[in-house]
Amino acid sequence: MARELVIEAGRAERQYWKDLWRYRELFFILTWRDVAVQYKQTAVGILWAVLRPLLTMAAFTFVFAKVAKLPSEGQAPYPLMVFVAMLPWQLFATAISATANSLVANSNLVSKVYFPRIIVPAATIGVAVVDFVLSFWVTRPRPRQNWDGPRAPVLKPWLPKWHAKIWC
Repeated sequence: MARELVIEAGRAERQYWKDLWRYRELFFILTWRDVAVQYKQTAVGILWAVLRPLLTMAAFTFVFAKVAKLPSEGQAPYPLMVFVAMLPWQLFATAISATANSLVANSNLVSKVYFPRIIVPAATIGVAVVDFVLSFWVTRPRPRQNWDGPRAPVLKPWLPKWHAKIWC
């Protein structure tokens, strides 16, 4: 038997978190739909999630390391530092720009069916997080030669000293 939904003034605030939990499946469906549409519309597909930050890293590395000759402190390679710094920024910029357009793009869904409206922008943020995870996967440490240990997506400076000797 389906639950009956009664919409009353002032009731929405009390039931907000319950509604979010009740419509969690819609969140996953909208996120999956947006991810599928994003990667089916590009010629390179899912490689675009990695290619975009790599091209940005190449441009920044050329401009700041080669043309401006800005020094990099520490032992990490300059392109890796630029790449790792660009990932959170691109996550933030993509999430903000996509959520600004999400309610307008889904206005037919928002105006005809009741569900917590925060799900639509949250689903677009989910797409940005998928891009972030795929791009961050590139920076995972690689083990030396034939050692077959786990591949954790962490960077060398965050590893303990004994762990860094194995990975790098």
